[in-house]
Amino acid sequence: MTRRILFVSMAVLGAASPVVAQNPLQNGRSVVASPAVLGMGDAAAAFPTNGSSFFYNPAHVVRTTGFFPRFQLNLQGRGSNNLRNYYDFVKDDLEPAIDEGIANLTEDEIDTLRARALAATQERGYAMAEVPAAFAMRIGPVAFGIGGFAHAEGRLRALPSSGDLPIVEASVLRDVSAIGTAAVDASLFGMNGLAVGVNARVTRRALAIKEKDLDTWGDDEQLYLHEATAVGVDIGVLYDLPVPLPGKLTAGAAFYDVVGGTFDYAYKDRYVCGSLRLSCNYSGTAPSPALIAGEDALARQRFGVSPSYRVGVAYTVPSLFGLLSETGVALDYIGYSDPLWSEQSFISHLSLGAQARLARIVALRAGLNQGYLTAGGGVKLGPLALDYTFYGFEQGEDGNRDASWQHQVSLGVAF
Repeated sequence: MTRRILFVSMAVLGAASPVVAQNPLQNGRSVVASPAVLGMGDAAAAFPTNGSSFFYNPAHVVRTTGFFPRFQLNLQGRGSNNLRNYYDFVKDDLEPAIDEGIANLTEDEIDTLRARALAATQERGYAMAEVPAAFAMRIGPVAFGIGGFAHAEGRLRALPSSGDLPIVEASVLRDVSAIGTAAVDASLFGMNGLAVGVNARVTRRALAIKEKDLDTWGDDEQLYLHEATAVGVDIGVLYDLPVPLPGKLTAGAAFYDVVGGTFDYAYKDRYVCGSLRLSCNYSGTAPSPALIAGEDALARQRFGVSPSYRVGVAYTVPSLFGLLSETGVALDYIGYSDPLWSEQSFISHLSLGAQARLARIVALRAGLNQGYLTAGGGVKLGPLALDYTFYGFEQGEDGNRDASWQHQVSLGVAF
């Protein structure tokens, strides 16, 4: 292995966009996460909140929309807790090595640099940005909404291998979705407490994915874009259980991609450069059919979509003279027809959380997502809303073994 190759490898590993190929959500379904739902441990099947009908339960729109139209627009970002490790590695290890000159390093110094790179990047790094925009209104027992959503993310991880150098897993993904949702309150038809909803979704996805040994990354490494369009249908139900309680006990279920939803990835003769501080080869030379076939197969494996579902219950407390709203606890079980990790523990499918919203201004949230703590809060002043959430999720096969801790901040307007 030449020092030139090692330099390129360290640059790619240490300072590329934080991306990784493994799908931590068991399913490649397009989702723009809600800070309210994530703060409550990702429990949402039976606990409607503004905007939750588009990705969590289509029946929610009839419970969260009044007779006046409602519009909301958000800008939100998420990042994993370990992004600082990537930054520190670049500033403290990689850049000084580059300034000194890779050719001037001893073999021991090169080995140390490689070990520090693996230590800093072996945990997955995530960086994401999302822009949800939605409109909803209600006419009699029927509510409907339309939304446009953009989601972009990058992931990176270095994995130990049987060889001398680790494997780099890298991916970047962009989803642009248009969703229509509609729901009916069946109480007016004699079925008290029942609501039924449906979503229709069109998603355009661009995905670049690569997994290869560190020493095989070259100075003109390219991440080729694979594109696909998917049309999917989700259905959801809510039912207020007729039990004598001071508040409301609700059961909910949502079934995703019951029709369509599959991404048929195909190479589109577009690419982005994968290395850092090095000139890219924009010759336009087409990649080999074998390379593209392998990346298409990897995209389907890591970002494939199959039917999934969530079922749950929620208890909401009385409004307490209008001081409390959307206040209660919720519990969900999330299942997959074709999960990436088929042997995950039972707790890895559970979401539990609580929210207290005070005077429609301040919201406090806490929960457990796959056994990991979540917490968050929000402030709403007039049409402006600011939310923050800290949460963890399980990325691997066994519960409480491979956690990723995330921060999410959302700023939006709603009226």
